[in-house]
Amino acid sequence: MSEHKKMYKAGKRWLVATLTVASVAVGTAVVNGQPAVHAATVDNVTQAQQAADTDPRITVVSEDQNQSQRNQYQQQAQDLQQQVADRNASLEQVNGKLSQYEQEQAAADTAINNDQAQLDQGKQLMDKAVQAKNARRTELLQQNDQLLAEQDAQSKKTKELNAQVQKLYAEYQELWHQYESASGEKLKQAYDKMEAASDAYYAAGKQQVDSINRGTTLGNEINDRLHQLYLLKEDPNPYLPADKEDYERGQQLVTDFTRQLNSDQQRKSSLANRIRSVQRQLQLIKSHRDQAQTALDKVNSQLSTLPAVYQVEKKVTRTIVLNQPNGAHKTVRQRATITGTKTVANGQTSYSNWSQAEWPAFVAEELPGYQGPVLAAQTVDSSTPDQQLELTYQPQGATNPDRGGNDQQSSGADQEKRANSGQQPASVQNIESKQNTQVKSNDLSGAKQGAWLTSTDHRTGNGAQNAQLPQTGNQAETLPLAALAISAGMAMFGLALPRRH
Repeated sequence: MSEHKKMYKAGKRWLVATLTVASVAVGTAVVNGQPAVHAATVDNVTQAQQAADTDPRITVVSEDQNQSQRNQYQQQAQDLQQQVADRNASLEQVNGKLSQYEQEQAAADTAINNDQAQLDQGKQLMDKAVQAKNARRTELLQQNDQLLAEQDAQSKKTKELNAQVQKLYAEYQELWHQYESASGEKLKQAYDKMEAASDAYYAAGKQQVDSINRGTTLGNEINDRLHQLYLLKEDPNPYLPADKEDYERGQQLVTDFTRQLNSDQQRKSSLANRIRSVQRQLQLIKSHRDQAQTALDKVNSQLSTLPAVYQVEKKVTRTIVLNQPNGAHKTVRQRATITGTKTVANGQTSYSNWSQAEWPAFVAEELPGYQGPVLAAQTVDSSTPDQQLELTYQPQGATNPDRGGNDQQSSGADQEKRANSGQQPASVQNIESKQNTQVKSNDLSGAKQGAWLTSTDHRTGNGAQNAQLPQTGNQAETLPLAALAISAGMAMFGLALPRRH
């Protein structure tokens, strides 16, 4: 890749630019049957465009157009967040109350269990005393029944003994009479029999007395049992006198803990009602909290997807370095401002709706004995990079250095004749006419669009002039660029002609 300085004549002006030749191919463009001449730029190759959000040429010139809607969403989100926070605080408070009630209910359950245990113990003491009295009554009844049965048996035995005694007594009386009437040996026998009957009679009598005494004893015992049963029946206490203390202690336990049990059960029932009420309150608060959270999530989603939209300006600069005959360098900067829209969504920045502007045509001021270079207007859009161009004054009457000494299209005499008469070739005259027309029309459009030029004087020798250059409007660069391409090709084949000064 190499660089070449090329000169092109347009009308009475010479246009000079630095060309970058990348290949040996020569391109030719034709407009209305005539070669078109274009001026190339130093930075003519489009570079990869900077990331839009880091391009220093872009300036934000407006507030976020969605800020009002964003503020509204943010306010809604704050309100809903506060509602969620309030509901959560209420839930925490109510849960604390529920926990307190549940603890009190557990304490009530423990108290109820203790009350029931004490009550059961009292009932056991009372029941034991009552059962002891009932058992004593049953025991007396059983004993009385046994005594009655024994008394009946004893009475029957007494009757049998009484009959035996009567019989023995009759036998004894009979034997007594026999004894009185007996004599001799019979007397002794009668006496012996009477004595034996007397002994039997007295023995049976003794048994009879014993039987009667036993019957009397049994009767006394029966009377005692009946008296005890009577006393038990007439006693209003359900316990025996020996069990009075246990019974009364059990009775006191039953009385006290029956009352305490009722109180604890009522408290537990009241706590159960409170717990159900608090649980319903919790469900209601949770429902309201969830509704607020759902609305908050929706607003946050809308807020996160709401893009930030800004109006932006982008200033694109074309820098023209004008090489003057005295060696000085004058820099002219043309800045075109385009507008667009910047959108930031989901952390990504994008640009759109770019407008178009233009760099106006540049016409160098005339210097005595020199032809001023000319640069056509150029449309500027969002893809146009900053550019830098170098232009050089050429002596008046100088031939095109790229045409060579032997012009294939015209003879040397014709060239000299046209040079002396000031006449230009038809193709160059046609370009000059078009450029003059462009400069006049662009002066109006350039003023309307407000484009501006600034110049900077770079001194290397004698003082150089500082001038405010005229502004021109939009113009396509078809002719200068084609001419530069042709000259580049000719330079590659060594067809440059000696310059005339």
